Amino acid sequence: MPSNKRTASACAMLILLSLMIGYAGLSKGAMTAQNVIPSSGTITASGNSGGGGSGTYNLIVAPSSNGGYSLESGDGSIITSSSDAATIINTMISQSSSGYQDLIQAGTYPIYAQIGTSSVSGVTLTLASGAVLQEASDFRSNPMFELRSVSNWVIQGESDVLYAGEISGYSTSDTDNAGIAFAGCTNCIIQNTFITNFGCDIAFISGSTGCTVNNCQVTYGLWNGVDFGYSGSGCSDCTVQNSLIEYCSDVGLDSMQSSNCQFISNTVAHTNQYYHPGQNSHWGIALETNGGPITNFLIENNIVYDCPINTQLGYGGYGIVITRGTPTSNSISDNNGNQAINNNVYDCNVNYSSG
Repeated sequence: MPSNKRTASACAMLILLSLMIGYAGLSKGAMTAQNVIPSSGTITASGNSGGGGSGTYNLIVAPSSNGGYSLESGDGSIITSSSDAATIINTMISQSSSGYQDLIQAGTYPIYAQIGTSSVSGVTLTLASGAVLQEASDFRSNPMFELRSVSNWVIQGESDVLYAGEISGYSTSDTDNAGIAFAGCTNCIIQNTFITNFGCDIAFISGSTGCTVNNCQVTYGLWNGVDFGYSGSGCSDCTVQNSLIEYCSDVGLDSMQSSNCQFISNTVAHTNQYYHPGQNSHWGIALETNGGPITNFLIENNIVYDCPINTQLGYGGYGIVITRGTPTSNSISDNNGNQAINNNVYDCNVNYSSG
């Protein structure tokens, strides 16, 4: 690894600190969320005042006629309303139980406070086509949407609409704010979602097992697109698949500590110096073992292109990096069971690198 490559991601450290102290497309993927839909107390979203979404849901957040937001129950009655979108979404989450299918209807929801949970598991949260969760203030070291120490969550856009839901950031000039984080989670999924415009790692997964990013578009980030693990907080059995990762200034898909994880059938493009020209590596996919051990990581059937050299630092622009690996013409592997095979890498400063 180049000596002037940062040895630890400052923004990742800040995210981990916030996680410890608490919080205040190319084709349809093969993975299917397995959740139980309760047999009673549900409502069909098409009959709801919010518009958008199709299916049967337990709790529904929708824009209200007075310019605020309402939370509706399974029988169609209004539980509560608020002028603040984060308040109403967090109320929906807190009133959910394992097996709930919840919906956020179409509309733009300005998010002024962090949303998420550290106590409710087993929820499927669907963003209807046209639903945008828009970060509206500077969250600094806190992710906008954080799941912590929970399991069996699914956050998804409508399954029949490609990249239907949107999670959008406040500013790429803030080096601390991240989009969505899974911390200490088990079997959580984000899929069919467009995540964009964050100043740190767009999706940050740490200390988690069996989590998946599937069929998402992840774009415009100051640091990494999707990041697995960090020193002392590694991931295991996690996957990014069937996703489009574009315009991230450091690394498109990255891991700093993990075991038995994989990046499968993604397109990673335009990892460049658009946002942060002086400090970043411009790598497409990377395993960075300066964060901790990485073992049995599979990088397969990805397309990686347009990773230019960092002209200010004079290095970078690597398509796929496995630290201490031995590159060949179309693959790279090391002695820790990490391997990159059957990838199509082109238009990079260096297609494959041992780091």
